[in-house]
Amino acid sequence: MNIIVTGHLGFLGSHVIQALKRRNHKVISIDAGWFTYPTRGEGRRLVSSLTPKEVEDCSCIMHLAWFSSAGNELSEFQNRSLAETQELVGLCSLTNTKLVF
Repeated sequence: MNIIVTGHLGFLGSHVIQALKRRNHKVISIDAGWFTYPTRGEGRRLVSSLTPKEVEDCSCIMHLAWFSSAGNELSEFQNRSLAETQELVGLCSLTNTKLVF
């Protein structure tokens, strides 16, 4: 099964992708890389770089990315998180792909 996981460099995402890979799922990892859990994950990429074809070829998207703590810029980062989530909802609607949030 192909699964997209957002937030793979964070604490939850880093553990989720390891568990999925142990179960032989193919994982496409998406993370902006602004806040990371040390030495986990592979690469940095924004949700907006996903193509409808990539999404369509996946069973689901596990959306774990969210800016939860960013000091004085919290509002700006939460707005970015909301925009990325809206992008995912649009892609899932377009491709009839399940979104786990």
